[in-house]
Amino acid sequence: MSAKLVHDGLYLSFASIAVSGLFIGGLYYIGVRQGFLLEGIVGFYEIAVTVSYYLIGIHILVALYHRLLRDHVSSVTVPFLWE
Repeated sequence: MSAKLVHDGLYLSFASIAVSGLFIGGLYYIGVRQGFLLEGIVGFYEIAVTVSYYLIGIHILVALYHRLLRDHVSSVTVPFLWE
């Protein structure tokens, strides 16, 4: 359950980064250099990046934890480690 939540959060944050980055680029392209809309999208972008950093960190820590437990959770995604 929590693994799915972290993975879904990663996918959502990565997609949010891409989409909001495209919006920011589009606004700059049409000449919008300041304003409430641009600041809001940049703020959303910054939040998505920060959330993705935390989720990546959680993902790495939990992967290392399961690797140290040797409970073969890693064998699902990286089978050559267990051969």
